[in-house]
This record gives sequence, structure tokens and C-alpha cells, in this order.
Amino acid sequence: MISFEMRSDLGGALGRLARAGTPAMRRAFASRVGADSNRYCMVDSGDLKASCALASDEDVRWDTPYARYAYHAASARRDVNPEATPQWFETAKSRRLRAWQAFARALLVGDAEPREVDMKGGK
Repeated sequence: MISFEMRSDLGGALGRLARAGTPAMRRAFASRVGADSNRYCMVDSGDLKASCALASDEDVRWDTPYARYAYHAASARRDVNPEATPQWFETAKSRRLRAWQAFARALLVGDAEPREVDMKGGK
């Protein structure tokens, strides 16, 4: 199993959401981060990607016995998911951080609805 706490793993840029946001806002944000990260998750049987879930209103977790190994692997199989990378959360963070910051701001000012998104998605 491997999990990421939004407060620490995304740094101070989103600290205001962690401090001032409602639990529903934090869950909506965490589910967006999970869905975006899952886009880069390795897929073999699909179990790893399907295991993505909210562990709390600030934690995203991939809950398989091999999740930590897959995350820290030297390379990723790309035959099923051509966008797969090891450290899929870091890949998503490097590509989506500005969008995540904008979403957090929109949640805080009421311009976005605090609705969870499907983290499992398609392939």
C-alpha cells in the first residue's frame, strides 16, 4: 500500500484548503488528485489502478500489496497504459499542480462545487 497526504505532499500552496476548507472540499480535491494521478498509474490486471481510494478527506491511497514496489520501480510497463510512469503521483503533480491550485482556490471562493470525481476512471 502507498498513500499520499495532500497537506504534506503538495506543500504550502494548498495549505489554505487544508486549514480552511470543509471536509467535502478536501475530499473533492483529493479525489481530483487521485483521478489525475491514476492516469499515470501502471496497469497490468487493473487491480492497482482500481485500488485508488480516499483514505481520509486528505489522503489518497493505492491499496494493493505491491503498490509501494510499483511506485518505486525503475520503469513502468506501458503496453496497457502508454502514459504509465513510476511515481505516478509525482508525474501528475508535475503536470497538474497549477490546475490543482486553481481548483483549490475555486473551491475556497465557492466557484466550484465540492463534488468527488471517479478516481478509478477508464484505462
